[in-house]
Amino acid sequence: MTAMRDDKAVLDFTEELGLLVESEGWMPRIAGRALGWLLLAPEPQSQADLCEALQASGGAVSAATRLLISKGLVQKVTRPGDRRTYMKVPPSAWRVMEEDGLQTVRRYRRVAEKARAALPKGNEMGETNLTRMSDYFGIVEERMQAVLKRLDAIE
Repeated sequence: MTAMRDDKAVLDFTEELGLLVESEGWMPRIAGRALGWLLLAPEPQSQADLCEALQASGGAVSAATRLLISKGLVQKVTRPGDRRTYMKVPPSAWRVMEEDGLQTVRRYRRVAEKARAALPKGNEMGETNLTRMSDYFGIVEERMQAVLKRLDAIE
């Protein structure tokens, strides 16, 4: 792990991913940093490993890893004869991310369809805009389903 801590590319990636997920409002910076570190770690990491690597408190790392686990981006693993819990990024992480996005797209589409169904007759602009919104999210949904199929093919 010392080699990783001394690797500028690893540290830069870890920090950049933290800033990216924070700026997108997806999750706190520490969670992005933890994900970045785990993506590059050659073996599963304990909470203590992450605290040391990220120079972060146990509470911050614990909250970050709980969030990552809840999103399916990180999974807990154990080692025979070791009572500690370790974490790693499972191969399915990116599929989970796409499925999460797909659920969001479906919610937007349902909102548009519900509003269109409740729209008073004669509101042509509203009808047109809600139809466009629903159609847009329908197309996005189809594309995301195609991505999931491609991911299934490579896993």
